[in-house]
Formats: sequence, structure tokens, C-alpha cells
Amino acid sequence: MIYTAEQIEWEVSQCGGTWVKRRNLRAKLVDGSNKAINERIGNLKKEIRALKAAGVKQQSLAPVYSKITKLEMRLL
Repeated sequence: MIYTAEQIEWEVSQCGGTWVKRRNLRAKLVDGSNKAINERIGNLKKEIRALKAAGVKQQSLAPVYSKITKLEMRLL
């Protein structure tokens, strides 16, 4: 699941326990979110390669590149 920084902090604040437990939970949530984002980016890049192989013009790929940029900006 992809989280925002605010969602992660909310999840961490709901967790009881020591600061170490909260730090580990924060790291786990950030890592999971970044992995999900990188997986989606990888799928979009595969899609771009397939479209280029099919002869689609670069101009038509702009929306896909836009999606990749938006996902990269969500990396934590």
C-alpha cells in the first residue's frame, strides 16, 4: 500500500510502546510504500518499452511519463 508521510505518522502515533518500536514501524511503512511505488514505476516502464516496440510516437507516451514522475515524487 502506498502511504503519504502524514498517514505514516498517524499510524506511528497510534502505536503504543517505546520510541524504538515506533521507529521500526515507521521504517517498515516507509520501506513498504517505496517498494510499492517502485513496482508501479517498473510496470509503467515495461509498458513504455512495449509501446515503443509497437511503434508508438514519443508524443503519445507523455501521459505515461507523467504518471512515472508523479509516482517518483511520492517516494519517501
